[in-house]
Amino acid sequence: MTRAVAPSRTRGRWVEVVLDLVLAAVAALLGWSVVASDAGDLPAMQALAVYTFYAAAATLLLAIARARGTDAAVAVADLRHTTALDLGLLVLAGWLTVLGLRAGGDWVVPSLLVAAVGVFFLVRVVRRLST
Repeated sequence: MTRAVAPSRTRGRWVEVVLDLVLAAVAALLGWSVVASDAGDLPAMQALAVYTFYAAAATLLLAIARARGTDAAVAVADLRHTTALDLGLLVLAGWLTVLGLRAGGDWVVPSLLVAAVGVFFLVRVVRRLST
């Protein structure tokens, strides 16, 4: 008769660390590809590249916290990472909304839709911080 073996918490933690490092590297490469291309001259693409670098840095910090921390510390780092990404998306939505409204014309309605997405992330951050 064989016994079921519980998965190793240590092995699971290192898989998550490696995945976070891969995500951070891919995000950095995507941000760099925007900056290095002709699209990097467009203000909206510059905003997207800034957010991508920010998200890569936050994910790298999460990977470090996962590698070094206890389960409780990792849970806190996970919550901070989620909140940081939501705040970054809120700022990105505000930035893109301002760019669209300043452009005027056909960009006003899409800008208002982006503003609604920003309000969604604002509500998520406020609810998370209030608990």
